[in-house]
Amino acid sequence: MKNYLLKRLNQLKYKYPEFEKDLMREFANHKIGLRMTEFRLKTGLSQNQFAKKIGMSASHYSRLERGRQNISFLLLEEIAQKMGVWIDVSFEMEEQKPWSQQLNEKKGTKKVPKIHSS
Repeated sequence: MKNYLLKRLNQLKYKYPEFEKDLMREFANHKIGLRMTEFRLKTGLSQNQFAKKIGMSASHYSRLERGRQNISFLLLEEIAQKMGVWIDVSFEMEEQKPWSQQLNEKKGTKKVPKIHSS
């Protein structure tokens, strides 16, 4: 399965030169969305309640949580201020490697056992 995915990703990268860049942008949006979801759940509010509290439509907030829309740092800062928290931004130095090499080097992953139906 892993070899198939790597082969498919390489095909997409060849066919669409911006694929890796788009993929990383998509990944970043989903990562931020997950952090927003974690924070909202810690507050105990529903998406509708949270959106109302920060002065945003529920549909707009939902798109942000699902990583379907880019969010600016200024909007994140505004949300944090309205919620009475602060945002910590950090940059970590790590060796830049192509995504295909990063996939090959992932450790700690386990194979999913095949399920056979009888």
